[in-house]
Amino acid sequence: ESLLTSIGTSAFSETGITEVTIPKGVEVIPEAVFYKCHLLTNVTFPADSVLKALGGNCFRSSGLTSLTVPKGVTKISSSFQNCKNFKTILFAEYNVLTEIGANTFMNSGLVTILIPKGVTNIYDGVFQGCKNLISVVFETGSELIYLGASAFSESGLKSIAIPNGVPEIKSLTFSKCNSLSKVNF
Repeated sequence: ESLLTSIGTSAFSETGITEVTIPKGVEVIPEAVFYKCHLLTNVTFPADSVLKALGGNCFRSSGLTSLTVPKGVTKISSSFQNCKNFKTILFAEYNVLTEIGANTFMNSGLVTILIPKGVTNIYDGVFQGCKNLISVVFETGSELIYLGASAFSESGLKSIAIPNGVPEIKSLTFSKCNSLSKVNF
């Protein structure tokens, strides 16, 4: 069993790596660690992973197609920006995710997402430019209180139900969502 607990910033950036299993002791996927790894399609975590955060740009512009986020992750930060082949993100059961940072999925190929109920903040531009995004569903009992500017702008979103705890729709939140036909509050 690997004793690895830390991986340095940009450690594997711009390499030909195609798949990786992150050892259970790694707590953070650091900034830009797999940046521009165009051949990277598969990243897995063991069920007993202690991962707490996905750092900024950690998978940016990679070939990643899907990911299941371990249950201990509390924050995702601009992790999947420009991942054109990225279609699916799942969150482990009993997850503790509370925030999705600015530009996290910007210009990615994401198609659908079920946002965990514990997420309180979705920051600016999270789904901006996600042309393939047709479905965003908030888990029953959503605790969302902040939905950032341009969060869904230029996406393929067709409909959305805004959780009850959101007090304000920020500027450009749904700008240029040409397929958006239904919004429920």
